[in-house]
Amino acid sequence: MINASGTVTFEDTVTLYEGADLIVEGASDVVLLGGIRFVGADATESSMVLRSASDTDSLVFESLLGLWARETATGLSLDSNAFTIGGLQYFELTGNAQSTGVGTIQLNARSLDVGFPDGVSDGSISAETIMISVTESDLDLSLDLNATDVSIDVAGSIGARGSALDVNADRVVVHAGGDAYLGSSSQDLVLSSVVVGGTFGIASTGNVTSDGSIQADMVVVGADGNVALDLDASGIEVTGGQEVQLTSSASSVDLISVDAVNFSLETDGSITQSGNILITGSLDLTADEIVLSQDTNQISGTLQLAARTATVSTLSDVTVSGVLSESLTVEATGDNVVLGNLAFGTASIDALGNLGGY
Repeated sequence: MINASGTVTFEDTVTLYEGADLIVEGASDVVLLGGIRFVGADATESSMVLRSASDTDSLVFESLLGLWARETATGLSLDSNAFTIGGLQYFELTGNAQSTGVGTIQLNARSLDVGFPDGVSDGSISAETIMISVTESDLDLSLDLNATDVSIDVAGSIGARGSALDVNADRVVVHAGGDAYLGSSSQDLVLSSVVVGGTFGIASTGNVTSDGSIQADMVVVGADGNVALDLDASGIEVTGGQEVQLTSSASSVDLISVDAVNFSLETDGSITQSGNILITGSLDLTADEIVLSQDTNQISGTLQLAARTATVSTLSDVTVSGVLSESLTVEATGDNVVLGNLAFGTASIDALGNLGGY
């Protein structure tokens, strides 16, 4: 253990043998210039731990050239973990199961300030598992988080709309007192647990699914792949997505805007809209009451409804199917409206073009 009150600088590579630990306590700044590596049969038991002097103090950790040192034929090579982290109360690093790279990075802080070392303009925090806890402020990182599992617990907000926190991981846990906006380039992202006090936004270039219910006031989804989410949210906004399948336990769901190929939503309450709906494939809705009455909607392809009552307006050609225990109202200004396999109590169909059935 190293007890210090100022700056501790490790100029060469730190090598921990046979399960040894490096603990630095009380320093205001810890600088790592040559990275760290764990060696030996018990290397997976090694760790590097940095602790602030007290709960009211904090420290800065600087990995200026890289964090993990890997032995190569030409010498030691550092990974891409070049960053500076300020505001830390606690930092812990462990190796992976093979001791060939970073296994776990844990960051605890009241307020976290993460950036690049001088001369570095792009970087990331990379490990198999990343855990971040911020107890008194927002989290706004300029670096990407790259891991298999990422867990973030923040008192305030995470990122912002138009400035999301990039999290490239297989599984993500997010708890935030305010809004949380994430971006991901993972091919398949699983949202294991999401509980936020405001809006949750996810923008992904791949597929996005959830293990449990996403608890938020509003959910904003932008995806290039498929989306399957279980929500506890009263507002939904969707952009993109080939196949978007949503459920919500909210008593009333407002579609703020939807632009997707195929979109389905199931809820026990009502579905309304406050913005445009653009569907080019199929729209499948299950609810007690459905009211999509804006005359700028473009719902083309197939409209499948299961509800007590439904009112739908569209500018496009559409085929309507489903079961309505009471009433159905359709206003369509496209050339063709086709009534498919449809059951209802009463129906009002206002079609500007042709009306047919099968």
